[in-house]
Amino acid sequence: MTWSPLSVALAANLAVVAACVDVGEPPSPDASAGSLEATVATAAAATELVPQVATSALVGNAAPIPYGGGAVLGSALVVGVLWGTGDFAPYVASTRSPSLASFYQGVLTSPYADLLAEYGTPSQPIARGSFAAQYTITPSTKAATVSDDVIAQELARQIAAGKLPAPLVDKTGKPRTYYAVFFPRGIKITRGGATSCAASAGFCSYHAALPAAGTRAKASYGVHPDMQPGSGCDLQCGVAPGPFQLQTAVASRALVGAITNPDVPAAWFSPTAGEVSDVCGERAELTGGDNVAYTVQQIYSNAQGACVLSPPGVAAQTGDFAIALGAASASVVQGGSTSTLVSTQFVSGVALPVAFSVSGVPATMSATTLVPAIKAGGATTLVVSSLATAAPGAYPITVTGTEGAKTHRATFTVTVLSDFSLTAAPTSLALSAGSTTTASIAVNGGSDPVTLAVSDLPVGVTGSFSPAVVAPGRSATLTLSASSRAVFGPATVTITAATSRGVTHTKALALVVSGNSFDLGVSLAALTIPAGQDGSVTVSTTVASGVPQPVSFVLSNLAPVNGTGSFAPTTVMSGSSTTLTFHMKPGASAGTTKYWITATGPSGPAKMASVAVTTLNDDFAFGAMAPASITLQPGGSQRVAGTTSLAYGASQPIALSIEGVPQGVTAVVTPPTIKPGSGFAVTFSSPAAAKMIPGAWTVSIVGTTARAQHSATLIVTTAAAAAKVARE
Repeated sequence: MTWSPLSVALAANLAVVAACVDVGEPPSPDASAGSLEATVATAAAATELVPQVATSALVGNAAPIPYGGGAVLGSALVVGVLWGTGDFAPYVASTRSPSLASFYQGVLTSPYADLLAEYGTPSQPIARGSFAAQYTITPSTKAATVSDDVIAQELARQIAAGKLPAPLVDKTGKPRTYYAVFFPRGIKITRGGATSCAASAGFCSYHAALPAAGTRAKASYGVHPDMQPGSGCDLQCGVAPGPFQLQTAVASRALVGAITNPDVPAAWFSPTAGEVSDVCGERAELTGGDNVAYTVQQIYSNAQGACVLSPPGVAAQTGDFAIALGAASASVVQGGSTSTLVSTQFVSGVALPVAFSVSGVPATMSATTLVPAIKAGGATTLVVSSLATAAPGAYPITVTGTEGAKTHRATFTVTVLSDFSLTAAPTSLALSAGSTTTASIAVNGGSDPVTLAVSDLPVGVTGSFSPAVVAPGRSATLTLSASSRAVFGPATVTITAATSRGVTHTKALALVVSGNSFDLGVSLAALTIPAGQDGSVTVSTTVASGVPQPVSFVLSNLAPVNGTGSFAPTTVMSGSSTTLTFHMKPGASAGTTKYWITATGPSGPAKMASVAVTTLNDDFAFGAMAPASITLQPGGSQRVAGTTSLAYGASQPIALSIEGVPQGVTAVVTPPTIKPGSGFAVTFSSPAAAKMIPGAWTVSIVGTTARAQHSATLIVTTAAAAAKVARE
């Protein structure tokens, strides 16, 4: 049975183990979760629960795991069972190495299995085992949640039907078959109030016993929920290098528990520590009998009093690795720090932990790896820091990695650069438009020449250094010049100083640019002017800063074909106004155009404002049709009158046309051409034999001039012809 140290309450539950009894098969639906388990506490559910709280602190402090007189699996024979044909991880569905099938064969033919020999009995020694075969069953239920009772009944049913091989026994008549049952993605398992992969009261696996029935011997089985990403078990079942390694680690724990404590009465079991696979929280790499590395749970050895992977006298796991640095060298200023990636690569044997040490570090520097040890194939970071008193120069620092008897080194050369600082006098500057100002920039300390640069200058301000390259302990003059168009206001100017070795510092200066400036406004943002007429707006200026200055105006975007625009006066002192007049030509095109006013003065930025001018040209309008609707009978006619008027501008001839006349109807407008202010008539008629379509139709009278087009509408209803009466 595979336990996880849940709480003090779990230890209390273990006290009921002696009271558990074996029952016949099949189990009843309300049977306790322990009725199929050799040594079960129902509340604990005999599960491997997460998080994996290591109990290896008991090692050396607790008595050996006691023997309770029960049977063990002398030479385990593993039968793989896939529950249905759902979504299994590739290493579960396949039997090709590496897979769960190769894992069972590999660990059962390795020193890992030899270690269990100390838990054999005189009549039932534990020896190496093997993997028999893997079977896919078709369960009688397709439920997404299955209980342990359902699993036990299904295994018994499949064995009875010959779909699974019957359990085998050893020469003493004790069972040796272990059915390792794996479930696809999406199926949850419940047992004793716990649910697989749940963050609370969950389990990662468990093992139990299937009672004998008829001629069938007892058998052990292990239950393994899906552990693929997103299953919950991938997050709740401890840490492993990958999904396959996580699956083998959990499977090894259930396997060892089933071998050493498969049935009632208990075999090797402690009421306080659990089974031999429960004591140790650590996982490690093991080289199987197939020479493939597998991740397994360590086993507590009574003989060695420790968590181990092999019996005494068996050589420890060995492996080799390589070490590499992300960068072979780096530079750091006095008082600064730098880092590089330290990566390892698995080369041969078993990937074991690599411990790091650092040497060659001077007293004025420090160096350490962020992680003191990693498994071969992993990486960490080497961080090197320099004191402000470190002498400039190159320092080779050696990183040593040790994995058992194997040691490899890499050298990281750190060059300490002399540092410097900047001072400015003054630190705040005032600058008027059209003038210049200066500041002194001093380079303090260091050993290399420094190149100076200035940035973050306001628009219209430029800066330069004399000299641009400064020796340590010397200074340069910064000159700032503002044009007459410089943008006024406060700004923060950045001074950057850099050496050829990459040591860089910055200094901020406060700058205020001032001068004469103005603001611009217009009395109207939009203006409508008929063709041939004038329109005007008032353009005003105000003093924004300084004193009044002359301001000149320019108008842009004016389409010459429409007209002209002029300012009166063209120049004013800021604080005064001018009048902008638009002169629209008689034939100006209709529409809206945005015109821009640009105002400039001797000092400060130019300002802009806009006016949207809508031009109206020669146009007319229709009056309402009289009547607004008519009904037309077959063979009848109707007359409708219309009127027009001059909207504005000059009178233009209007050409009239008709649109939307229904089928079978004739419409004539008279006269076809009129002047604005004149009337017209439309006559609708339909011959008696015409085939009119009954309905209501919207008819449009369209008037078109050289400059405009409008329409008037009326409703024409066409009536159906009277039905003919047949005579006898």
